[in-house]
Amino acid sequence: MMRISVSSAVKPGTPRYKSVDRYVSFTYPQPGAVEKTFAKPGYVYLSKIGVVNMNAHRPFDPANVTQINVKRYVDGWMINISVKVPDAEAAQTAESAVGIDVGLNTFAALSDETKVDNPRYLRKAEKQLKRKHRQLSRKQPASHNRKKAKRKVAKAHQKVARQRKDFLHKQSHRIVRDYNLIAVEELKVRNMVRNRRLAKSISDAGWSRFITYLSYKAKRQGKRFAQVPAHGTSQTCLCGASVPKTLSIRIHECESCGRIQDRDIVSAKIILQRALNIPA
Repeated sequence: MMRISVSSAVKPGTPRYKSVDRYVSFTYPQPGAVEKTFAKPGYVYLSKIGVVNMNAHRPFDPANVTQINVKRYVDGWMINISVKVPDAEAAQTAESAVGIDVGLNTFAALSDETKVDNPRYLRKAEKQLKRKHRQLSRKQPASHNRKKAKRKVAKAHQKVARQRKDFLHKQSHRIVRDYNLIAVEELKVRNMVRNRRLAKSISDAGWSRFITYLSYKAKRQGKRFAQVPAHGTSQTCLCGASVPKTLSIRIHECESCGRIQDRDIVSAKIILQRALNIPA
């Protein structure tokens, strides 16, 4: 028998301090393997913890549960249950389509010429957040007052996050309910937030999460969801002519066909036009 010894070039470092705030969640990857996980109606059994009272937000089939994630929030704990559901059949209603152009001045412009205002939750709470952060910075390290100030900061940020999440859920639900084809731009938000002047506003708008919500809700309802290339949607007219303009120009004026309209509405119509050319 040949014995091979392998020496590692990487030396272990000193043990890292395990802060209580470092880990905020843990996961049960195979809850179905434990028979008593959902044996008692209205309760869930968590290994090493015990039986916990469960207030499910919507009904689900325990046999299709694939994962349970337990996450800690500022005001308590929440269990996220992942359930495998079958794909919905395609909608049988009359075809209705919409193109959506997301932005900062207006959160979303729709091809039916309606607009959704940008709530700017982070911007509105910025003054209060700064004050709470200043109060936190004045507290002595490891003191009880610092812990209380830290909790207030966390609750303020959590409120902003929940406001944004509620807004995105309501808007995506309304759009998926009203239309059978939803078209959006294929945005690279990760690259866009590298712009230090717009990063905070882009993150506050929540474009990535909004598109994610539209995608999975459309699939769940049997609706069609399409993403089209974003290149040139704001620099092109519906007639195909090129209409270059800077961000400061908010009105689309085409010399070829004479169309004069809000640039965001035209962009939404261009997005829908490109989506209709994609085979279903």
